[in-house]
Amino acid sequence: MKKILYLADAYKIDRHPLEFAGFVCNLLSAPLTALLVELAPRDAASESALREEMICSGSTVSSDAPLTELKDECIRRNLGVFEHACEETGINANPLIINDHLVETVLLECRYADLLLIDPAMSLSIATAGHSPSFVRNVLAQAECPVILMPERFDGLEEIVFAYDGSPSSVFAIKRFCAIFSRLADRKLTVLTAHGDAKVTKTKFNIWRPGSVRISGRWIL
Repeated sequence: MKKILYLADAYKIDRHPLEFAGFVCNLLSAPLTALLVELAPRDAASESALREEMICSGSTVSSDAPLTELKDECIRRNLGVFEHACEETGINANPLIINDHLVETVLLECRYADLLLIDPAMSLSIATAGHSPSFVRNVLAQAECPVILMPERFDGLEEIVFAYDGSPSSVFAIKRFCAIFSRLADRKLTVLTAHGDAKVTKTKFNIWRPGSVRISGRWIL
């Protein structure tokens, strides 16, 4: 059975990206382990911003309540959003709250996983009250499993686009994708190359994809 991880901010969960998680889990007949990260404020300013974000998100706790009380209520509410979205999409999910040794804990889970899905709210460039972009970058740089940055909204998958530059890393990424998502062999495929000498043939892709899969679609070489 595949092990799929979902990394998200415990203070900010949106049901729309979970529609993509449902698609992946149902496609692979796999459960979902949610790693919900509870990040601590870095300083007084970030604590104030975190408090304001929780209140604006619809917290029913008084604005002058202790931060711990606000955090507990916010996480409880977001767990409700997560569980309801999983029920709607038919996901068998297991949420885990992570509040200590964040990067190390996530990387350890990735070591034994087949795929990591990262919620789009976990920004790579914009710091929020809940997390720093460096956290996500560290996970991306060190994760020992394939990673997908989830779309904010998902309406189905009609075409697959591979970025190929002839490098060993791009070959490895494509082969891992083909191995995990072999059931997507009927989707239209486009291959984009970055260098003129990075030619690849359909025959080579058929070798990379197990079972002599037929590949259709546009080839931009």
